Amino acid sequence: MYLKILSIITLLILAVSCGGGEYDQMDLEGKLNYLLEKSESATDEEKVDLKAKLKSVNTEITSYNATIQDLKKVLGQKEKFEAVETNLISKSNFDRYVSLQSVVESDLNAMISPKMSGVITGINVNEGDYVKKGDILIEIDNSIQLRRLAQAKNQLSFIETVYQKQKRVWDKKVGSEIEFLKAKNDYENMLENIKLIEEEISMLNVKAPFSGVVDMVSPKVGEAVAPGMGVIRLVSNSNLQIKVDFAENYLTNFHKGDKVQVYFPDADIDTLNLKISTISKSVDTKKRTVTAFISVPSNSNITPNMIAVTRFNDYSLDSAIVIPINTIQKSNTGNYVYVVDEDSNGNKIAKSKVVKTGESYQDKIVVLSGLEVGEELVTTASSNVREGKLIEVIK
Repeated sequence: MYLKILSIITLLILAVSCGGGEYDQMDLEGKLNYLLEKSESATDEEKVDLKAKLKSVNTEITSYNATIQDLKKVLGQKEKFEAVETNLISKSNFDRYVSLQSVVESDLNAMISPKMSGVITGINVNEGDYVKKGDILIEIDNSIQLRRLAQAKNQLSFIETVYQKQKRVWDKKVGSEIEFLKAKNDYENMLENIKLIEEEISMLNVKAPFSGVVDMVSPKVGEAVAPGMGVIRLVSNSNLQIKVDFAENYLTNFHKGDKVQVYFPDADIDTLNLKISTISKSVDTKKRTVTAFISVPSNSNITPNMIAVTRFNDYSLDSAIVIPINTIQKSNTGNYVYVVDEDSNGNKIAKSKVVKTGESYQDKIVVLSGLEVGEELVTTASSNVREGKLIEVIK
């Protein structure tokens, strides 16, 4: 038996060393070096030939491994099995996401300023207070306007008396029409004047233009304010939205209505499954970004300016072979993985398979070719796993 095995090895060596052409006369090390050197500058057509040669070399190595195992058995030397974990290859859906950070904004977020100049006499709210539309937030000194109103009302009493007398006379077709019209005009003008003074007094009160929460109160009682000067910031928790800027190269990946996952890293709020409300039609010339708007449902725990992280699905593939990215090995001739195979003695061994990979996300990568459903992928990352290595699958 021993002499038979030595004869097999001798024949294999002769087969490798003899043959047509310079390449066929090289030993295994020479062939590998030759393939390595040629692969660096090979054309696509040449790579096809190199791959065929590499496959032939793998076959030679496998045959040597089997012979070596037989020889080890004869000599009483047992090779140690490498314990590995495996996954049965199957097809699944693959999704890739892009995560972008933004903040929650509100359509109703305003810095309120007074309509009239004056000195503040009262501040009726504090930061954090909820107010309703029309509530008086700040009062401005209206003492002058009140005196003008009282004077106008006193004048109105006299003017109304004169007008009523002139009207009674005129109704009897007695007296001057000019005097009646003048009395009527004076009366109506005074009514309008009183109305204007009352509106001016109302404008001295800074009111809430919408319901919301007082975010900031700037002035203090006694300070002078004027139109255009922001005194209170009011924010509403309704009509919330998230504005996200993404690079223009994603413009064709995202569309109105696409699903978006939103979570809040600094708050104990469940992840929300929302949709893109709208996408801007122009690219920011400075940042080279496009803006997407995402409407946020009303939630007492979500407030403006909260940090939000959005996850957009920018690539999906149905029914694909997806494997752990750490199982991919790299060589000068391409990527490869190890699968479970059997030698001539029925022992499980590691077999390398060249694979073509596609998109990846986190710890997963798509395999476009090179693997078949049902094969057993070696997932253990170990330097001891190599072509033809005896392995023991851990269940």
